[in-house]
Amino acid sequence: MYYINLNKDAEPRFDLDKFMEFIEGDYDVLSSYFLYALRDLPAQGVIKITERPFRPELIPWKTYNSTAAWEVLMFYNNVFDCIEDLQLGTELSYPSLQSLEQLYFRLKALSLKG
Repeated sequence: MYYINLNKDAEPRFDLDKFMEFIEGDYDVLSSYFLYALRDLPAQGVIKITERPFRPELIPWKTYNSTAAWEVLMFYNNVFDCIEDLQLGTELSYPSLQSLEQLYFRLKALSLKG
């Protein structure tokens, strides 16, 4: 299981490539503890897409006042094709920023142990 790349500890904090091992020119999604644990975080709320054009990076802006975690939120909601999956009326859940931060620091601690 891959926890976190501590050498990539710069902003944005929730950049997905920080949580996946880079092997042979590609990121290994399947070994990422972050992506595995992310799905178990409880939802804090739901945001509904009500206008067009919709930009996925605005979801975390409305929920966290930052655009940095948009890929995390897409993965949390199993959205892999933003154009196809994000239509008017689509509802997306989001975890609390506190639970994301707790997961982040848990991964740092696990990485420092090993």
